[in-house]
Amino acid sequence: MLNHLHLKKTLIIKNTLEADLWDCLQRKYKFGLVVCHDGKIYKYSVYGGEFNAPMISTALSKLEMIGYNEEIKNVFEDLGVKMGVL
Repeated sequence: MLNHLHLKKTLIIKNTLEADLWDCLQRKYKFGLVVCHDGKIYKYSVYGGEFNAPMISTALSKLEMIGYNEEIKNVFEDLGVKMGVL
């Protein structure tokens, strides 16, 4: 079982999560964690063939702008990504 942990020093998570989601898909990690310096912990897994990098990039931009909520959760799920904040 492979997992991935990434400690992030800034609040800008888009680039980190974008790369980590791709790695999760390619390396078949069960899940990954991104720990931000503000205490937020994002847990994610990639589970579907619906992975669409441009759409995921747009969803991550929206996540940065408005934060994590039910709408963002549903957008990621539609794109084959299970995302949550612990």
